[in-house]
Amino acid sequence: MQQNRKPTVLIVDDDPDMRGIVGSVVSLLECDICEAADGEEALKQYEQAHPDLVILDIMMPGIHGTEVCRRIKATE
Repeated sequence: MQQNRKPTVLIVDDDPDMRGIVGSVVSLLECDICEAADGEEALKQYEQAHPDLVILDIMMPGIHGTEVCRRIKATE
């Protein structure tokens, strides 16, 4: 993480209400937030934003959360 940069958190959940709840809590920590509604979007957001933390729902349509996690880990 670069100095003087807010940490970035990627919130991935197919439920928009859940993304909103988690985002509200994360925003209290003064982090930048990016969101994704599915696994494919999560992988794109990860590549673009290079977040410091990913909060990832496992049960999602399309690319399952565990597969998203595996792909993210493979990029490190």
